[in-house]
Amino acid sequence: MMPTLSSFVRHRPTAALVSVALLLSSASVAFAQDAPSQPAPPKAPKAPAAPNATDPPKAPTAPTAPDMPSAPAMPKMPAPAGSTAPAITAVDDAPTPKEIWAKFIDATGGAAAFPTEGSRSTIGRILIPSAGMEGTVETLVRTPNLVLIRTTIPGIGEILQGYDGAFGWTVDPMGGERLLEPAELDPMLRAADFRGPAGYLDGAKSAKTLGTAELQGNSTWVVELTGLFGDGVTLMYFNRSDDLLSGVRMTTQSPMGEVPVESLLSDYKEFGKAKYATKTTSRAMMQEFVTTVEKVSEEEIPVEKFAPPASVKALIEAKKAGAAADTPADADAPKVPDASKAPRAPKAPKETDAPKAPKAP
Repeated sequence: MMPTLSSFVRHRPTAALVSVALLLSSASVAFAQDAPSQPAPPKAPKAPAAPNATDPPKAPTAPTAPDMPSAPAMPKMPAPAGSTAPAITAVDDAPTPKEIWAKFIDATGGAAAFPTEGSRSTIGRILIPSAGMEGTVETLVRTPNLVLIRTTIPGIGEILQGYDGAFGWTVDPMGGERLLEPAELDPMLRAADFRGPAGYLDGAKSAKTLGTAELQGNSTWVVELTGLFGDGVTLMYFNRSDDLLSGVRMTTQSPMGEVPVESLLSDYKEFGKAKYATKTTSRAMMQEFVTTVEKVSEEEIPVEKFAPPASVKALIEAKKAGAAADTPADADAPKVPDASKAPRAPKAPKETDAPKAPKAP
């Protein structure tokens, strides 16, 4: 999956727009693979030697079948084009991740600019230069966990992605509708996290400052987060000069497996109380994707806006029905005791038997 525009606005890549970009990439660009060389034809077997005149003639040995040529090895997938991968230099007195995040939040408007509840809509554009594709992206987010992303590409159509707190889904003109696999859901959870940067440290399992690195001509602090996007490692680059987030490196899940993604953030502008990165350049699967932010609004968004299409609702209901079918019907029902195993009543004394008198001492 690919980084969403809304999450880029909140200074972090998530999986939603990554999946859109991967989809467009796979539709427009084929990987260059070297053609395997043709195997040499097998050598013809040698003719048997003529028998000696003094020896009785021996039956000629049947020629053995030539060995079949081995299949050529599968070519390796190329590394992401234009990899930034700056070298990291360890620093003994580096600030802690908590200190770096505190400065970053101050530089982008302070804690008051990052509410924990509400709605947010973002409108912008996506550009894939190598494919000559350009379109619009609208991202809607509402707490606690609703997400809807609508991407429109002329010549391809509308691509929808959403999350309702339990199910993630996607609909596109080429692949139709499908529910996201569990491994793909974590980035959608991050997209639904309204806290933005304030939630990074809380969302990660662990964090540490690795040192400094040069990125886009700036000296940056590099923070390693584990478990932020799935179980992998995410590297965050913060400018030492202005404390702004300028880069992210991560691995995300897609229908094609794990995909490394690199993102460069720039052109910070103020929308309301907060300052946002309005341009993000991402690289994944030998493609470059540029997203720009044009408008940000925090007006309330009705819940109905996040409703999935009817085709996706059918998939969700089928998924729920399948889960219910896998659960025994009487799993939570109280067990009724077996009547056949009820305790027997004590036998009544016979009328013909008189009670025995107690023995005299």
